[in-house]
Amino acid sequence: MDPSGYTGSYQVNGTGNISGPNSVDLSPGTHSINIDATGFAFSLDAAGNVTPVNPANATGGQNHLTFNTLPILIDPATYTGNYNVGSPSGSQGSGPRTVNLVPGINNYNVRIDATGFFFHVDDNGNVSPANTVNATGGPQSLTFNSLPVLIDPATYTGNYNVGSPSGSQGSGPRTVNLVPGINNYNVRIDATGFF
Repeated sequence: MDPSGYTGSYQVNGTGNISGPNSVDLSPGTHSINIDATGFAFSLDAAGNVTPVNPANATGGQNHLTFNTLPILIDPATYTGNYNVGSPSGSQGSGPRTVNLVPGINNYNVRIDATGFFFHVDDNGNVSPANTVNATGGPQSLTFNSLPVLIDPATYTGNYNVGSPSGSQGSGPRTVNLVPGINNYNVRIDATGFF
C-alpha cells in the first residue's frame, strides 16, 4: 500500500489505522481502504494483481496499490477558528491550506469544534459539500460559508471561548464568524462549558 501524496491515516479491511507505505498480507478477493468516514475498494487475484474498483481512487499493479491524490484548496473564508480536514496528519489548523485527498470519495469530514460537515471529491477533483449551507465547492476547492454571530454573555463578566475560533477567548459581548448548519458549537467557561 502506497498512499502517495495522501498523508493521513487509513485502514485496510477495517484494521487499525496505518499511515505511509505499508505491506499488508491479504487473501485473493475484494478488499477495502477506509479513509476518514469513507473509502474505496480494490480486488486482488491469486497471482497478486491489484485492481481498484474505481481507477480514479488508485493505480494497481503486481502486489502494489498506489493511491491517486489531488491537491484540494480548503478556504475557511471569514471563519478564523481551527478545523481539521479528513484524517490527514497535519491538517489541523486555521486559515486556507491545501491538502492532498483521494478523488472519487464521498464523505470527507471537516471537523469544527465538537461537530462538523461532510464534502465529496468526485473522480475529476470537483468538490461538493453534502449541505450547501456549510460551504461552496468547486474544481479542487472548498470554501466555507460563515455568518457573524453576536455572543452576549449578559451579566456574566468572566472569560469564555466560543467554539474553536482563534481569538474568540475573552469577555463581554462580541461577534464571531461561524459556519452555518453546524450543531453543537461549544461555549467554554473555564475548563467546562455548554453547547
